[in-house]
Amino acid sequence: MASNNQNTPDDKAESIPQETAQAPVQLPTQTPAKKAKPVEKGGFCVYLGPSIQGVIVSGTVFSNDKKATLKELQSVIEKYPLVADLIVLGKNLPECRIKVKTSGNFLYVNYNKLAGQLKSK
Repeated sequence: MASNNQNTPDDKAESIPQETAQAPVQLPTQTPAKKAKPVEKGGFCVYLGPSIQGVIVSGTVFSNDKKATLKELQSVIEKYPLVADLIVLGKNLPECRIKVKTSGNFLYVNYNKLAGQLKSK
């Protein structure tokens, strides 16, 4: 007897292992949530801009985080918007004090713009 080497579609289905054919595909139902950065507590902010007579003094330290400090100074910021850019976090204070005095950076430019506005009044 001659053997028949032709595979029928039924023969191919039988050659697939039972586990592979019946294993359901599991899709992720939720993407893992990103961990939020811890909020620094006990931080402080410092105003590094020029003193504005009767409003704010250069070097004023605020015992809140930046968001709360900006909220506290909302009325000042409405009148002098550049004040917001000159509030720095305490952890950045050493490098920001140098940047305010060094030309070519954001703090220096805003300090001088605000100082110019105050002189013209």
